[in-house]
Amino acid sequence: MPENLILPLTCYWAYKIKKKEKRIDYRVVKSYWTNRFYNLGLIPSKDFGNTIGNCNQLKTPFKCGLQTGYKPDTRFYEFITKIEVVDGFKTDLNINHSVYAIHFL
Repeated sequence: MPENLILPLTCYWAYKIKKKEKRIDYRVVKSYWTNRFYNLGLIPSKDFGNTIGNCNQLKTPFKCGLQTGYKPDTRFYEFITKIEVVDGFKTDLNINHSVYAIHFL
């Protein structure tokens, strides 16, 4: 049965998340992720990513798959508890762009 949300990761970040050393994953605010999150009900509107500080605490944790690159045999599962919009400079991405901070249980 296919999952609704799969987050591809590099080996390094997959290891950190799997070992519970990293509990937040970051994705650049782009229409691809905005549409995916909105269509799954993880964010309240398609304008959600436009404002740093927006936060959506989920009432029920959302199960998602994480995997190294596009290799399904490396897939493991985490539960998303909230998504917020933060400044990319204050993340491990260190970029001048808004990013989605995806918090895991």
